[in-house]
Amino acid sequence: MHVRCCAHILHLIISDGLKETHDSVTRIRNVVRFVHSSPSCMDRFRTFIKDCRIQDNCTVQLDVPTRWNSTYLMLETALKFHRAFKRLGERDTKFAMMQGGIPLSKDWDNARVFVRFLKTFLGSH
Repeated sequence: MHVRCCAHILHLIISDGLKETHDSVTRIRNVVRFVHSSPSCMDRFRTFIKDCRIQDNCTVQLDVPTRWNSTYLMLETALKFHRAFKRLGERDTKFAMMQGGIPLSKDWDNARVFVRFLKTFLGSH
């Protein structure tokens, strides 16, 4: 007899939800990865954070795709810097032409919905 624990069932539910928003999460993950790709990219991004007057001491963090809670944290922090990512897309052609494309408005909307959804499970994990 095999009984799954609650944490595993929760992981399966959330993983299934991630499949629904996979493209949006992937595009956001790619822009976070781009910003972390070199010190100069991170410095340029920090410049846009200041330009957008975003007052937050945290930075965007890349997730571990197999751990849903790290995907939650990545999306949550990326949403805080949405305006800086948008500005980077307007001013950096390498960023704007990135493989897979930069996140569209619908991707950011999906991320907001998914962060609200994941937040309900965060205390359960």
